[in-house]
Amino acid sequence: MGMITQALSQGWTLQSPRWPQEIPAQAPGSIYSALLRAGLGPAPYWRDNHLEIRRLLDQSFTYACRFQPDPALLDCEYVNLHLDSVDGEAVLSLNGSPLGRAANPYRAHDFPVGHLLRPGENRLTAVFSPPAGSRAARFIPDGGLLGPVQLQSTGGKSDVKLDHVRISHTCQDGRTVLQVGFGAQGSLEGVRFIATLATPQGEVLRIFHRPYRFVLEDPQPWWPRGYGEQPLYTVTLEALRQDQVLDRWQGNTGLRTVSLERTGEGFAHVVNGVKVFAMGAGFVPEDCLGQDPARIRQLLEDCAAANFNCLRVSWFPDDSFYDLCDQLGFLVWQDIPLPGSVLPLTREAVWDIQAQVEENAQRLNRHPCLVLWCGNIGGEASLAAAPPSLRADYIKLFEYLIPEALTMAESPVPYWPSSPSSGGGFDQPESPARGDASLEGAYAPTDENVPRYASSWGLSSYPCPRTVESFTQPRDRNLHSYVMESRQLAVPPAQQDFLFPSILDAALYAAQLTQALSARRTVEALRGRRGWCMGALYRQVNEGFPCASFSSIDHAGRWKALHYFARRFFAPLLLACRITGEEGPTAEPRKQGMVLTVINDSPRSRQVTIKWTLRDTFSRIKREETISLRVPALSSAPLDSIPLPEVRPLEDFVSLELLENGMRVSFFTALFTPPKFYPYQDPSLACRVDGEDLVVSASAHAQCVEIRNNSEDLILSDNYFDMLPGQRRVKILRGAPDNLRLRSVYDIG
Repeated sequence: MGMITQALSQGWTLQSPRWPQEIPAQAPGSIYSALLRAGLGPAPYWRDNHLEIRRLLDQSFTYACRFQPDPALLDCEYVNLHLDSVDGEAVLSLNGSPLGRAANPYRAHDFPVGHLLRPGENRLTAVFSPPAGSRAARFIPDGGLLGPVQLQSTGGKSDVKLDHVRISHTCQDGRTVLQVGFGAQGSLEGVRFIATLATPQGEVLRIFHRPYRFVLEDPQPWWPRGYGEQPLYTVTLEALRQDQVLDRWQGNTGLRTVSLERTGEGFAHVVNGVKVFAMGAGFVPEDCLGQDPARIRQLLEDCAAANFNCLRVSWFPDDSFYDLCDQLGFLVWQDIPLPGSVLPLTREAVWDIQAQVEENAQRLNRHPCLVLWCGNIGGEASLAAAPPSLRADYIKLFEYLIPEALTMAESPVPYWPSSPSSGGGFDQPESPARGDASLEGAYAPTDENVPRYASSWGLSSYPCPRTVESFTQPRDRNLHSYVMESRQLAVPPAQQDFLFPSILDAALYAAQLTQALSARRTVEALRGRRGWCMGALYRQVNEGFPCASFSSIDHAGRWKALHYFARRFFAPLLLACRITGEEGPTAEPRKQGMVLTVINDSPRSRQVTIKWTLRDTFSRIKREETISLRVPALSSAPLDSIPLPEVRPLEDFVSLELLENGMRVSFFTALFTPPKFYPYQDPSLACRVDGEDLVVSASAHAQCVEIRNNSEDLILSDNYFDMLPGQRRVKILRGAPDNLRLRSVYDIG
């Protein structure tokens, strides 16, 4: 007989002071999901309903489950109540006897209950204190029993349970030794353990006794996206008595070395001895009312489509998330989410945090995608002027206790105490010249203020028009309406570069362009200093609530302008252009010019050609030049400044093209004045469908050409692009090309 497990997923009810009647519930499940199914709460994303929901959740809730235990459990020596994830502060009781408290969604909780179980009906309760939970608390602080609830026998005479599985590897002299460690509970008499390793080529190796060490003479290394392939090895553990499998564990792993390069106060992820320039964004829970694996997969695939190689993850998803990151080649910067306020320290908080860190580090050690643990976001910078006792507690937790927990979990991944930070100890945590930095607002790039690693930055913008329509009535569709202002994580910046839009649809377009153009300037400055700077992670790729936010994909999964811009500015081969001189109506032509830089973030040198052309308002050529150069692997190549004294800032623009082997890699245009001052000609944009392509035509220079279908779910190989008079082809990646609409900056205002 194997380990006995009884899932407690049915028979749950929910009660509160406002609703004393029993409301059907389930586990896993959240409090508000139960209220929504019972018709007791408003639609969560409609208008300002989130404000009412916050009030509804600001009360205590009692989960209760009536169940009959499996008779076999009553014969077991030890039985645990196991809860995978409890979001909110809950006090648990079984048959009226207190079990204890659970208040951390990022670790499992176990309570011995064998002495309390009885034949027939039993009653388990979990009383949640207000507010209900912490998840996505910016809008809806939902909580509850988010993971499975189970009764588990952990010590019966015939029970065996594998636990604390550890996979590690060392590389030496061209070979790799992969070691598997584990623990086992229960009666081990007559039990044998088998470890199996399946290589990427399909070869199967087995070991029947300790030590479980696989020696690989021809190991295949795992590389980040863009730097090589992502081969994975499958490890299987089985506990058997005679020929009966009592317990089984299986997981994938990759072979790589990882470190954090700090030479010269720098900050760089080093994988297999190669410094990687991190390009990507933060990744937050995709919905404040629960996770959908299909949506997460789509978001990760969309990140891959935008040339990301790194994600900054602010919570602990389940293993399937990290499995996908392993497969797609993403590096994961893992922030350690803390359960509520932990300072000043208490003994209970220390135990809870260390248990959370150990449990998750042990779970994630096998994933090659994991390259950094980070203790907190903003803690060191915000407490720089705090009382000495609070700073002492901070240092104790983030510079001693958490690293100790990672050591206990045998984590091979580097640890960083805070972000931004120069390495800890409150030593100039916000210095851009040391460690990592958070950039505020519309970062103004110059050679003097480029940080060593930009770990969080960006501007806010609004969702796509169809997403706005999904949560508003027509009268709400104004940027300054009550409904629109009630769901702003940060007020989007004033659109100083564009004419003031007269309708909401154009205002959303202008806001997204403001966000995207600012991000492009930032990334070009950061990547242009490759070597000094080794990371560009904008604030976030997704959003768990339909609102104005820093995301590049809105809550409905629609790509905003920023995501298309990211697809271009995170491309391995990038041409960057910085216009020099004055801007605006009074700019002096004699001071105009541009600086070009080619960035090659691929592991081989590239021979490229740059073609730039100075043009007038009607796209007529005034001056042009072709430049050929070879760009070494993993480097940036700045060119000499190009003076353009003949430029008329209010009438001219420059078009730039990067080619490799005669094929266009990128094309864009640049102005010498803000778009609001430029006299665009009507490009008379048109589009036709040609198989799997769209053919776009323009009669004049057009910037940031947007193509939309009726439902705004069209994903293209390029969008929000610049073009000269003529035609441009783009591929349809997702969605149906129905009722196509086009616009450009010409249409704003």
